[in-house]
Amino acid sequence: MLTISTIKENCFASSYSKGRELFLEKKYKDVEISGGQDEDGEPFQMIQGQVKGHSSHWYTTEVYMDEDDDIKDYYCTCPAYAAYYGMCKHCVALALEYRDMERENKGSVYPVNSWEKDTSAVLNTLMDRFSHQGKGYIFDQYHEQIRFEPEFSWTYSGSLSVEFKIGYKKMYVVKNIASVLYALDTVSNFAYGKNLSFIHDRTVFTQEALEWLDIVRDILRVNHHMDTFENYAQPYYNNTLRSIDLGSYGIQRCMDVFLGKEMEISGKVYRVIDKDPPLELYIRNDQDMGATVSMEPVKGFLGSRWAYVVLGDYIYQCSEGFRENVKPLMEGMMAFQTGRTYQVRPLYLSRKDYRAFAKHMLPALEDYVHVAVENIDFESCLSQIQMRVFLTMADDALWRIELKAQVETQGKIYDFFGDKGMDVRDPGEEFELEQIIRRYFVCGPDKVWHCQDETSVLGLIQEGISRMQQLAQVYVDDKIRGITLRSSPKITVGVRLKSGLLELDIHSDLMAPDEIAQVLSAYKKKKKYFRLKNGDILQLDEEHFGFLSELSEGLMLDKKALSQEQISVPAFRASFINETIRNNPGDTAVHRDSHFRKMVREMREYSDSDFDVPDNVCANLRKYQEDGFRWLCTLSAYGLGGVLADDMGLGKTLQMLAFIAYKKVKTLIVCPASLVYNWESEAGRFTPDLRVMAVSGTASVREKIFSQARDADLVITSYDLLKREVEEYEKLTFDCIVVDEAQYIKNPGTLAARSVKAIPAPFRFALTGTPIENRLSDLWSIFDFIMPGYLYSYQKFRKEMEHPIVSGGDEKVMGRLKAMVSPFILRRRKQDVLKDLPDKLEKTVYIKMTEAQEQVYRAMASRLAMELSASSDQDFNSDQIRFLAELTRLRQICCAPDLCLDGYTGGSGKMDACLELIDNAIAGGHRLLVFSQFTQMLEKLIDVYKDRGEYLYLSGKSTKEQRRHMVDQFQRGDIPVFFISLKAGGTGLNLTGADVVIHYDPWWNVAAQDQATDRTHRIGQKNVVTVMKLVAKGTIEEKIIRLQEEKAKLAKDIIEGGQVQEHRVSREELLELLKE
Repeated sequence: MLTISTIKENCFASSYSKGRELFLEKKYKDVEISGGQDEDGEPFQMIQGQVKGHSSHWYTTEVYMDEDDDIKDYYCTCPAYAAYYGMCKHCVALALEYRDMERENKGSVYPVNSWEKDTSAVLNTLMDRFSHQGKGYIFDQYHEQIRFEPEFSWTYSGSLSVEFKIGYKKMYVVKNIASVLYALDTVSNFAYGKNLSFIHDRTVFTQEALEWLDIVRDILRVNHHMDTFENYAQPYYNNTLRSIDLGSYGIQRCMDVFLGKEMEISGKVYRVIDKDPPLELYIRNDQDMGATVSMEPVKGFLGSRWAYVVLGDYIYQCSEGFRENVKPLMEGMMAFQTGRTYQVRPLYLSRKDYRAFAKHMLPALEDYVHVAVENIDFESCLSQIQMRVFLTMADDALWRIELKAQVETQGKIYDFFGDKGMDVRDPGEEFELEQIIRRYFVCGPDKVWHCQDETSVLGLIQEGISRMQQLAQVYVDDKIRGITLRSSPKITVGVRLKSGLLELDIHSDLMAPDEIAQVLSAYKKKKKYFRLKNGDILQLDEEHFGFLSELSEGLMLDKKALSQEQISVPAFRASFINETIRNNPGDTAVHRDSHFRKMVREMREYSDSDFDVPDNVCANLRKYQEDGFRWLCTLSAYGLGGVLADDMGLGKTLQMLAFIAYKKVKTLIVCPASLVYNWESEAGRFTPDLRVMAVSGTASVREKIFSQARDADLVITSYDLLKREVEEYEKLTFDCIVVDEAQYIKNPGTLAARSVKAIPAPFRFALTGTPIENRLSDLWSIFDFIMPGYLYSYQKFRKEMEHPIVSGGDEKVMGRLKAMVSPFILRRRKQDVLKDLPDKLEKTVYIKMTEAQEQVYRAMASRLAMELSASSDQDFNSDQIRFLAELTRLRQICCAPDLCLDGYTGGSGKMDACLELIDNAIAGGHRLLVFSQFTQMLEKLIDVYKDRGEYLYLSGKSTKEQRRHMVDQFQRGDIPVFFISLKAGGTGLNLTGADVVIHYDPWWNVAAQDQATDRTHRIGQKNVVTVMKLVAKGTIEEKIIRLQEEKAKLAKDIIEGGQVQEHRVSREELLELLKE
């Protein structure tokens, strides 16, 4: 009997107490008990029913017990079942009901054997078959004596059909071939007459009979698609399946059996032989104007592989050559006759085609038939035509070669393209020569055939002329003969670091610098060849010019720069140049001086540098944090900036403070207003020797701070205050500027971005966990701050990099950009560096909306889809804001319709599920963060939850002091649930006291959600963190989740490689989102 202790072992205590309440209040219905066997054959019993959940929801619930009344498994459609381990309260209620029913029945509530069923019909049939198989001789005297013989007939269409007879001494006509095969498959008894009835086991048939049974089975399978014969074995198929048309497949199977043997068809006996038939082809002169071509008619038919000709007492299996060369000719004159007999229609050969016929077709036919030619001299036709081609290079064009072609026949000369009145023609050779000419030449408006692009000219010289010479006499002028094709010259590149600049020298043994620039320009335009000043033609191959092209593209060197003897570029290009050299597959010689090699080596091997964390930093940095500190020091040693892009929670603040303490430079920190006090607190904790000044308060307070800021080592301010008082900051002198949460400057046109870029400083660094949130311009703006000009102007960056990558998926440009930025972006992920950080379990919980909620959603979604379908792209662009606002209303309906619909009273499935998840989590001893983009939604949740327990609520209205107080209060463990606005609390908070995160509504930008999640999944977290995304089933929210997955790839495009997808919502994309 099921016990209480067994039930408790399978659930949390809170789930048991709540489930017991449901059981006592009888909040379940439609309870049924059934039984069965699992996949291992073990019996089980199942109780299933509907159990009432939060609000008006009923959940389908099942609990499975084995024969010892131990709980084997359970299932429920409620959100808690998907989110937590163990039985939910609904499963507990049903298990208690099962126990109660057992007690009333004094034992099992369901008979152990009640689920036993009859053996399946198919299995019974197979068992019967196996019981008879191989024992035909036991039931009758026909062991290996039953014959099954074919009888062939010509069909009306000239093909073959077959019937069969079966028997021992007396043969019986098989009325239905399928019935024989079905009886054989099922090893069953079948009667053909009073004296012939037997069990159709394979042992009763002769070997020849078995072969024919297998053949006819294959024919029915291939020609008639019969894989089983039970249905076709019925009597009403007797007339249909008494005789079967063999078709090409069946003919081939049968003719293979009779090859070299005699075969009777429609009462006549033939011998089948593997040989071409002795046929004669007659070619007769027709009044000297042409000739007739004819043959005597023969009967023929086709198998799937061979053609067959019936002649006298023989059936000839024709060769493949006969089938390909002679049969089409015979069919053309109606001499290959498969059905009724027709009169042969001779074919006509024009005199002007004698040469082509005699040269190409006649020799092939003579291999298979005897050819009788009457009064025609084909030999004299073979020498009657000569084609000539004349090639000249024009004086007035660099690449222009002109062509003239002639045909001489019977002493007359004709224009190859213009005159079609020749008496003798060779269409095959003429067509082949014309195809070669058209490959390299075009006919201009002046009717002159010419080629003038370098690819055509060089292709003509390399192989075109020799191909023409196989068909015609080719005459070439001296200018063309004098063309020399040169392989690519050796190129040498020198790189050295001097006075903070990189100097490049590019030399060639064949070309001057200005000609190198012209050659590269041609290569970039996908040209295959280039004509040098001396007239030689240079082959532009990837091996020799790919490296130089990639280098000039990455450095954005124009023709003017490449034409110089020496090229100077900023030192920050060193890593890109070195990476391009390392990936160079060609044989370009590259010389790097010792200073350049030292710089590159130190930037690459920064973790082994001699920079040590100062003793006055009051923290034990982890190994990866020390590496980050040394990376910052290495970059600054060469006057370079960088982006510290570690995952949220890995201690970017500590690494930067250690760097500032080491460099002892006056530093300005610019961060979101919510992080100003956090920076001040962290600086006081880790670098107490630094004089820190946090800019905040009223205008008069800030004025006093500015007056004292000159003596500070570290000045901390917010983006908002900086852009309001940028002139005050410009008056101060800073050695280093650090922007935290650098995505705040991702839009270069904003006042925040322009303000931080306006403050001069030798060193600039950016901190962000998401260097690319939406598009590549995010990355450009950050680099424009740390190293202005490194990614060029935005117009050039967009044209040369962003557009080719985003719109064209250009992997080469993607690789170039990655090579350029990767040395200046340091990104470590938690799973790579924090092996001791607990797991993060992410779940998407799909929730069904209430009936009223779904009706409202479908109505609004349909209306919006109709409006979008009826609008043009121009209408959409002009009214895009309204459409996007409607999209937001749809998302609000998924959350709770009364967010946007006054008077709505139909409830919210998601809100009910969320509150239930919160209750279950708290009951299980968990502490939660609940995020939503909509503050109104959070307030609705709070309005219901406030009567159940204590909570905290952070929104954009919360002051910095309130934020700090609430964080401390939550971290102490005083309050179990923290409702947080995604925008207000997604960054700058340390909330490791929570181990459950609920994202109430999915947002387009997955990076924003990840940042919010990392408020708790960071250093200091000791528990597994469960992250639940609540998604209304069958709505736009599901599509948003898919978009999140696509956009999550964006940051990896440059930092970790991949394909860029730029997300700008179009009319078509909105329609796709609204599809059900």
